[in-house]
Amino acid sequence: MEIEMNSAILDGGTDETDFWADSPVVAFVNLRSGNLGGKQAIARLRNTPQVCQIFDLRAGGPVLVYDSMQDVPQSDLEKMGLEAIQHHPKLRILIGGGDGSIGWIIGLLEAAKIDFYLATFPLGTSNDLAYVLGWGRQVGSPKAFEKLMKRLHKATLLTVDRWSASVSLIAPQPSQGEQMVRPPEATESCQFFTNYFSLGFDGQIVEDFHSLREKQPALCVNRHLNKFWYVWYGIPQMNPEKLCKRLELEVDGRPVKIPRRAGSLILVNIPSYAAGMDLWGKRKSDDQEGCGDTRSAIDDGKLEIVCIDSPAHLALTRFGMMRADRIGQGKSVLIRVLGQSRIPVQVDGEPWGVEGGREIRVTLRSRVKVLAPTKTYSRYCSCFPAFLS
Repeated sequence: MEIEMNSAILDGGTDETDFWADSPVVAFVNLRSGNLGGKQAIARLRNTPQVCQIFDLRAGGPVLVYDSMQDVPQSDLEKMGLEAIQHHPKLRILIGGGDGSIGWIIGLLEAAKIDFYLATFPLGTSNDLAYVLGWGRQVGSPKAFEKLMKRLHKATLLTVDRWSASVSLIAPQPSQGEQMVRPPEATESCQFFTNYFSLGFDGQIVEDFHSLREKQPALCVNRHLNKFWYVWYGIPQMNPEKLCKRLELEVDGRPVKIPRRAGSLILVNIPSYAAGMDLWGKRKSDDQEGCGDTRSAIDDGKLEIVCIDSPAHLALTRFGMMRADRIGQGKSVLIRVLGQSRIPVQVDGEPWGVEGGREIRVTLRSRVKVLAPTKTYSRYCSCFPAFLS
């Protein structure tokens, strides 16, 4: 696999660090993720001496449920929010959940201007970021949990790009030689992502699944059942709307044609989509002209842009019988949504949507400091210099 990690690695190289040493560890756990293993995870973390605080990721926001630094009743703890976090120049954050949980917490910490290093243990359905960083696909047993905790004693510091997608009304096109400057207040909404951002049928599938989980959580109690529902909701999308008539695409200011058969347009930042698919892959002779470098990296300030025709195409891609269509690489992406109807969107596996007559500007927002195990890695982590033999 032709993927590499650039030199934007903390401390001037792939330095090792002990996650548990010299600074407080704050844990966030989503009780509803994947196999619903959050309760067991919280119980185990309470018995981990280095963990000073534990937050439960509830619908209303993170709720503090454990604090080894304060001797206060549980009822008083639960009234505290992120302001209770111990501020430290090298704060360690440990997130137990899926990709949506990770993105949510990163957003909250950035908004609170808290400096942190991030590690994760996978409790969600896809767990794409955890897999890419080498933490595995899931933590399903006490033994696996203890093994992951031990691996945190020797981790490598890396960075991963974080992107913003801002939505505004489609701007009138300037005359030749003119340059239009959009006022900041024109932005209607904004989302941030680390893994991927897509428009089309997969956004509708994600929306349908999350609607089911909200209405009937008893039907979404483990990863395998959750994946069944993704397949189930993919069946009505077998002949999706073709995006070439709904979207206009610009990459780094250059108009790019969307293939006629495209049913989903996907911007990927990491080499794992929907529980493990590397949609960018290796370059083929039939790729569009200007598709860019054959390599991708999670910290290079560039997104890889691909399209998928239908759920059937996606399934065949998963089994290696087909591949996603490469469109290009770029540091900024502009997507215009034509017409008046809403188009479904997913952001790191979470549902969103954009009304017609809008444009989406995707640009680099920040780089998040993350930790990856040094001596063990998944097939996606061979791109990291620290993992090469």
